[in-house]
Amino acid sequence: MIEVNVSGYSRGIPTIRTQKVMREHSGEMLLVLVDTGWAKDDITRLGVKSGCAVKCQSTEAGWELELKPLAKSIS
Repeated sequence: MIEVNVSGYSRGIPTIRTQKVMREHSGEMLLVLVDTGWAKDDITRLGVKSGCAVKCQSTEAGWELELKPLAKSIS
């Protein structure tokens, strides 16, 4: 599982960074760490749109989003 920590970034950057890692590691499960509700929502939408099963768990620092690809390629 690849960990992507996008906590502390302004709006838009967490999604762009996560999408880049998804492309670089196509087919691998990601654990995305976020610290804002909008980042959680944006990454969840990205995961679903990209064909991933998304699991969300609350932490002291924010949320952990587990993105598990259901298809071979992620766009």
